[in-house]
Amino acid sequence: MSILVADIKFYKVDDDGNEVLNKEGTHIQLYALKRNIRFKPLEYLCEDMEDDILVPITEDGREIMSEAESKFYDTHDTMDTTKLAKEIINGNNKTR
Repeated sequence: MSILVADIKFYKVDDDGNEVLNKEGTHIQLYALKRNIRFKPLEYLCEDMEDDILVPITEDGREIMSEAESKFYDTHDTMDTTKLAKEIINGNNKTR
């Protein structure tokens, strides 16, 4: 079985690292690849991915999370998946 990219979005930053905003200046301007564009580096993005690092997404776009993950995100200001993964791997996750 292969893992492929279904959707990917991009944003731009100026030379000072500030996000480029929409015309109204209210939100970060998001971009997508033009249709029928083949961008070779993205083809390698999933090359070494394993099923165990993926979570299903519901029809409304929300991730299906375990109870432990849900508690973790409820108690942290940002969704730091790297920190969560390290805590779970090291057995230090107090939400379990």
